[in-house]
Order: sequence, then structure tokens, then C-alpha cells
Amino acid sequence: MWSHHSHSGQYCQHAQDSLEDIKGITIDDLERQFTAYFVHAHGIKSRYKNKIEIFVGFEIDYIRPESLDFIKLTIKKFRPDFIVGSIHHVEGIPIDFNQELWTRAREKAGGSEEILYAHYFDDQFSMLQELRPAVVGHFDLIRLFAPNSKIDFQQWPVVWEKIIRNISFISDYGGLVEINSSSLRKDWDEPYPRRDIAQLIISCQGRFTLSDDSHSIAQVGLNYHKVRDYVQSLGISELYCLNTDADGELEKKRVFLSELWWANDFWTETKIKSMSVSDPAR
Repeated sequence: MWSHHSHSGQYCQHAQDSLEDIKGITIDDLERQFTAYFVHAHGIKSRYKNKIEIFVGFEIDYIRPESLDFIKLTIKKFRPDFIVGSIHHVEGIPIDFNQELWTRAREKAGGSEEILYAHYFDDQFSMLQELRPAVVGHFDLIRLFAPNSKIDFQQWPVVWEKIIRNISFISDYGGLVEINSSSLRKDWDEPYPRRDIAQLIISCQGRFTLSDDSHSIAQVGLNYHKVRDYVQSLGISELYCLNTDADGELEKKRVFLSELWWANDFWTETKIKSMSVSDPAR
């Protein structure tokens, strides 16, 4: 089993620690912390190389156009195994932190949900074009604090066309779209992306991977049994995971679900089927 999207409180500011502590952190502090993360992570990767395959990368966030230049410099400096490409802001405002900020982003975008969603998917497209991330994070995160998280994007043809454009681009360059279980611990009944988006990805011959987006040990593999049911209900027969080939190069390995679900000891673990948490960390 695998996840391509995990966080630890040791290096991720939004996984733990108080707002008061975070306010005192400077850009230099963050850069030192990021460097320490890479050194530590590569040490763990080397130490456990005979037991588990570990990839050292990071999740990026497009906040404004200038973000892309900084991200490219960071990639050049640290040479990650891969990146998760995500959007957490619209108009510079977080859209997955709480309802108040989501509403503020909507107002700054022009006051309507349609415009907010259009801006979100345009920012996502800019990020995809510039970075072509191996893994695309929580594709429809913009719905998390929407008044109706099951909103039908197809009611806005312009928005829906942007979604089709983005998914087609991901499919063309070979990116993997997360089926991300973190929404299930936030009171959703489906993982990201919701069924309408997932079905569109399938129709565009897109490829999926699995991620738990864990922010603590208790969230590792959490709700994967529900993800399994969701994947089966979509009629998906295969998933993809990152792997290294014989030359040590990164590749995207196809995994047939008949092998994954029934031939892997992970799915016999009782805790995977019964765990629940009420962790405020997103």
C-alpha cells in the first residue's frame, strides 16, 4: 500500500503548533526548516531502503503568479523525487481553512460562486502548465467550504469547460490525480475528487493514485476502506503509484485492483476498518 501525500508536525506548520507560535516565524526560519526536512527525510530514506520505498518531495501551493518562480527555484535547489501540485488559495486567500476565509475569497473574486470556481480552476491550470506535477492534489478542494459541497459544476458551462481543459491537460502529460481520503475525515461522504469529477477523469483516460493526506500518525491510511468502496463503485480497474525502475529512475507503476484489494495484507488490518479521529489538523 502507499500514499503520495503526507505531512508531519515536525516540519509542516499547519499540522501542529499554535497560531501565536507561527506568527513569529520568518521566511529564513521556514527555509532553514525546509532544508532540515530534506536532510532528515533523505536520511530516513537511506536507513529504511531495504524495507520500504520512500520518496522525498513536497506539496506546492499556487498563491499568486509569483509563486511559480519561487517553486521552480525550490525544485532546482532541492531536486525532489516528485511534487504534489495543489491550489489552496484564490485571490491570495485560503479556501480550505474555514468558512469565513472561503467566503472572503468569494467576495474578493467578484461575489459569486461561479467566478470563484472559475478563478480556482484557472489558477490550477496555470500551475499545471508551469510545473506538470507528477501528482495533482485534491482536485476539487474548492468545494470543501462551499455552501453545498456537492454543487454541480455543470450548471456553469464556463466553469465546466475549465475543468475539462485541466483534466485533459493532466491526462496528456501523464499526471496522476489523487483519490484523497482526507475529505472523509472532514464530513464528506466521498473522497476528493467527487464522483462528477472522477467520472470525467475516467472519460478522459486519466490516471488515479491514492493519498491519505495525513497530518498525524493516526491519519495514516485512515478511511482507505471507504476509498476502496468508492473506487469499486466507479468501475475503476487500476490505479498507479510511483516506483523506481531498474536504473533508479522514477516511474508510474500500474497496479491492478484485483492485486491491490485482495492480495495485500494491508486490507486485513482491523484498525484500517475501524479507526476514526476528530483531529482539528487539516
